[in-house]
Amino acid sequence: MCCSVRPGPIPTRSRSPQWRASTLLKATSVSKGGTFDYYSDIAPQPDGTGGYTFNNGSVTEFENGIPLTEPVGSMAALGGVMLGTSWTGTRNYFFEMHENSGSTGAYGNNFGGVVLGEGGRDFGYEVETMASYGGQLYGTAFDGEHSLFFRINRDADGAGAWIDGLGFLTVGGVPDTDHIDAMVGGADGLYATSWNANGNFNYLFRIDPLVDGGGHETETGAVTLDGAKIPFRINTLGYIDNGMPTVPEPASWAMMILGFGAVGFALRRRPVHCAYLARMSR
Repeated sequence: MCCSVRPGPIPTRSRSPQWRASTLLKATSVSKGGTFDYYSDIAPQPDGTGGYTFNNGSVTEFENGIPLTEPVGSMAALGGVMLGTSWTGTRNYFFEMHENSGSTGAYGNNFGGVVLGEGGRDFGYEVETMASYGGQLYGTAFDGEHSLFFRINRDADGAGAWIDGLGFLTVGGVPDTDHIDAMVGGADGLYATSWNANGNFNYLFRIDPLVDGGGHETETGAVTLDGAKIPFRINTLGYIDNGMPTVPEPASWAMMILGFGAVGFALRRRPVHCAYLARMSR
């Protein structure tokens, strides 16, 4: 899909988000022709098997604007505001997402770039996942060889964001060489999935942020259904707070974290175009 770059300075407009109280899960998907994004509500089926979407509508640049031309690559809520990113092939855009008040769908607002360090240069890798936990927004990226983990901070003017705490995401003390496909903030921490291509199954694990940067994977295990590993790649995660007063047992996470899988050939994954992070960190 051809990606367009927005010309010149991007104006900012503010609006208080108006969330639909009926659901807690939100999603985006690329249209069949790959020309625009859908924004949808997602609800679990009453019997607990599967789910369904409704209130489907397009994602636009600003209210009543043109369709967003780059897919929404990641999305997470922080402080009651839904935030998103999109990748042009050379840089990330970071923006607020607001639901349309009189129709379905959503629009982006307060667009800005994603830079390395406050006031720094553009971060040259696609922000692939975002999640919030403990009032902090986190993200992951892939540098062509390893997964990266970092904190994401909103710019003071509300348009754009900057990254700090950048480092490798490690497992057993070694940098993870797989993409992080999905990440979510739960009641007691950050959880994520990655795909084992050789074994054709998903890993689910906890991510513990490190003070000096990066993160560490713990509590790693396969995602199963009736004892068998699920052979579909999970590419999004959502969390519903069911009001449980205690920290859930690992077996309970299957009921609290909802993952939506897609077979490998249908997975939307775009290649990494830049490779200069190592030079920036010298």
